[in-house]
Amino acid sequence: MNYYIGKLETTIAGYDAGYTFKFKTDRDPDEYLIMVCSTFWGDPDNPSSDDSFSFFGGSVWVSPYDWQKISAQVYEELTILNQINLRHEVTV
Repeated sequence: MNYYIGKLETTIAGYDAGYTFKFKTDRDPDEYLIMVCSTFWGDPDNPSSDDSFSFFGGSVWVSPYDWQKISAQVYEELTILNQINLRHEVTV
């Protein structure tokens, strides 16, 4: 298992916001962030060619921004960041 801090960029009604969170996966972290983006606000309207996703008729856009690999110890000690999981994943 690999541990990460990830970031997403969002645009909501013309205002930019970012989300920073921790996640763990054995998958490619870039692909993982794309999957998180695709379900971040429910079911997307449609994806764009740059891996960003629109929701609510285009009033919300979410795209992957960046990630950083961290150790398991740091992951467990980072309590200020929320943990994010894909809908179908179960955390033990």
